[in-house]
Amino acid sequence: MHFVDPDYYHKLLSPSLVGPGFAADVFDGGERDNVAFMAPIGGYTGQLWRFLPTGDGAFLLTTLFRGPVLRACVTDGGPNDGEIRLAPGDSPAQQWIVEPLHGPESFAVMSSDAPVPFVRAGYVRLSTRLRGPTWSLDLAVGGEAFMPTLAERSDAPGQAWLLARTGARVG
Repeated sequence: MHFVDPDYYHKLLSPSLVGPGFAADVFDGGERDNVAFMAPIGGYTGQLWRFLPTGDGAFLLTTLFRGPVLRACVTDGGPNDGEIRLAPGDSPAQQWIVEPLHGPESFAVMSSDAPVPFVRAGYVRLSTRLRGPTWSLDLAVGGEAFMPTLAERSDAPGQAWLLARTGARVG
């Protein structure tokens, strides 16, 4: 995947479902601390995702906001089954497979203050080693927000994610 660059941060967008002005972010504090949700695109470090290759075809996803120790993880079982949150550790629930759907392409979205150009972007499907390819990252309505969550694989528009490389270098 030539549009996944571990030396740069990326934004995860779901323009087909929530529109082009929203990116995956993480809650800061409270009961939902470190849980992923969709927020208006802005200069928030929780929206800057690093895709770090594991060496065997998978990626660990971290944010600039929380650093490399907390990785995107799918909750396995219980009342929050399928929820995406940042957590420490190294498990199959934190190993993400990025499947290209189409792209790369030029893409620009509007943020609250200006258009945000992305150098490289392409649509992908995301799954975890824990659940395998029959489950994909999707969007569910959780209270007042759209929440990234793992769901059974389908052609639902929420399962096509625009992975857009930003100009922010990891460093």
